Amino acid sequence: MIDPNDSQLVERSLAGSGEAFSALVTRYQNLAYGVAIALVSEHDIARDVVQESFIRAYHDLGKLRDTSRFGGWLRGIVRHTSFRALRELATVRDMAEKLAGETERVDEVPTPAETAERTEQREIVRPALGRLNERNREVVGLYYVDGFSYEEISRFIGV
Repeated sequence: MIDPNDSQLVERSLAGSGEAFSALVTRYQNLAYGVAIALVSEHDIARDVVQESFIRAYHDLGKLRDTSRFGGWLRGIVRHTSFRALRELATVRDMAEKLAGETERVDEVPTPAETAERTEQREIVRPALGRLNERNREVVGLYYVDGFSYEEISRFIGV
């Protein structure tokens, strides 16, 4: 028996076949994991990213315009989910570091001048970020806001 192509499986999934979507998951789970692990570099997070990506793909399947392009569409979902997971992880790590620093050194509270300088920098950076296109805004945000290195960012965006 000939395996159905992606278009056929997507169409069957849209018609309500759970088996058809399960076949898409089986077909693409290793590829999705490969993309996720390349971006997030942690196995547990990559597995979570893949699971969330397939859930999102299932719910948004009706938005897929060219049913033969399921693999590429799923890759985009995995990449987006990976970037979001990395941003969330960076935020959690940053908060953990700040909490650890606060418990160890309470005397390192920023001076009013330092606080004013940071506020002023944010007021300058936010409108500037708004003038950038989406890809550049993401890169600048990853570097200046999330603190990722140029090497990490280049891996994330595939450059």
